[in-house]
Amino acid sequence: KPHDRLVLKTDGGQVMLVPSLPFDFIKTPWYGSLPLHLLIFIGGSVLYIGALIGWLVSFWRGVRRRDLRPLGWRLARLSGGLFGLLFLVYMIGFGSALGTIEPAYGVPKVFFGIMPAGFDLLMQIPLLLLVLGGIMLVFSVVAWVKGYWQIGGRLFYSLTCLWALAILWSLSYWNLLAL
Repeated sequence: KPHDRLVLKTDGGQVMLVPSLPFDFIKTPWYGSLPLHLLIFIGGSVLYIGALIGWLVSFWRGVRRRDLRPLGWRLARLSGGLFGLLFLVYMIGFGSALGTIEPAYGVPKVFFGIMPAGFDLLMQIPLLLLVLGGIMLVFSVVAWVKGYWQIGGRLFYSLTCLWALAILWSLSYWNLLAL
């Protein structure tokens, strides 16, 4: 019977299983797996929520004590905070766009080209994230060279910078970072 057939084929090194269903199963490499990208996006969300809270508390403590901090120190935290804030706005906006389901077909309305208001603006956020990620990378090096914060603070800022690079890579992998 034709509906019981399953074909294994390779096309340019890409391994595919082709059943009688209207779709194919494509083998992806380890870096294309959904759990890895979920770890990057969900872990980044948790990391940046914590960083934003911690940096705001530190900012208000500095204002109350009237601490004079170097400009590079403040700009580094500002760039990291803006990256985190824009990333969270992007995640919420993109999730809500995919969460708007067309009741007749049970899939997101975006699949039919029905974009929510402000979707074009939302899709520009990854470009801003790219710029802020580059700025964070520069400030991460500067923080180590000039000795901003204590060692734990520098390690944490470097972690947020590395996670920002992972987020940018993942956005690029899914073609959400259009240049």
